[in-house]
Formats: sequence, C-alpha cells, structure tokens
Amino acid sequence: MGHDVHIVTPEDATDQIDRFEHHTFPLDRQGMNPVDELQSIASLRSLYKEHEPDLVHHFTIKPILYGGVAARLANVPAAVHGVTGLGHAFIADSPKGKALKKIVKTGYRLIKSHPNQRIIFQNPNDLEYFVSSGLVTKANACLVRSSGVDPTIYTPNNLIMTCQ
Repeated sequence: MGHDVHIVTPEDATDQIDRFEHHTFPLDRQGMNPVDELQSIASLRSLYKEHEPDLVHHFTIKPILYGGVAARLANVPAAVHGVTGLGHAFIADSPKGKALKKIVKTGYRLIKSHPNQRIIFQNPNDLEYFVSSGLVTKANACLVRSSGVDPTIYTPNNLIMTCQ
C-alpha cells in the first residue's frame, strides 16, 4: 500500500524480517540498571526522531513502556501497544516483585497520556484489570480475541475486535 515499514528489535533478536528495514536498540529484558534502561528509551527516541514514523506498534511490557515514552518524547503521532499478558511484574509477590509492579504501573500511567493511541489486550481479565487500576482508559483499550486461532478457519475479516 506504499507504506515504509521498519522493524525495531533488541540487539540480541535474531529473527529479522527481510522485506522490511531492520533496526536494533539496546534492551536487556531482565535488566534493572537505571542507566541501561534510560539508554534503551533514548535509543528508541533517537530512532523515532530520525525516521519520523506516523505510527509505532509495541509488544510486551518493556518495549511498550520504553517505546511509549520514546514515542511521546519524539512526538510520534500515533501508537499501538499489544499487551500479551500481565507478565512477571504483576504476578511476583516478593518485595522486589511488588516494587517492580509499582514501577510498571507508573510507566503505564505515564504512557496513557498519548492523545492518539490504542492498547490491545488478548485477555478480557487483563483489560479489566488495566482499566480498573487506572493504567489505561476504556476509550483507548481494545480486546482482540485472536491469540492462538486457526487461520484456516478465522480470516482477518471475521476476527472479533472490540474498540471504542
């Protein structure tokens, strides 16, 4: 359709999609060093400033949070975030886990201020938790019940998607 599509993955990601321009950024999925984490956000912001995307689409907690902040800082006009699940940060019950949960919740509250974004959930319970916790607004949240479907039965035209 004439769009210029770029893929951005952490530096250690090996699966590139040959049809699209591929970029990397530093990201330690388990890391918690504040300097390294800020470097990840700065690197994404730089990429967004350089390429001036009309839309960015992030998946999983760190890329959503870091990419969401970077998109706001780079004035990206639109963002989509795919929440694939609550993840370890919402499940851990240790003192470290509880602290991480507070940080992650703060991050989601920060990125929800983007004026043109959607947060896509695959699980109605996750959607309800995020809305009731004030992490997202109902108007910006979508539920896509498509995880694990058989594409020979369900085509993109008949998948159920509910958005405001």
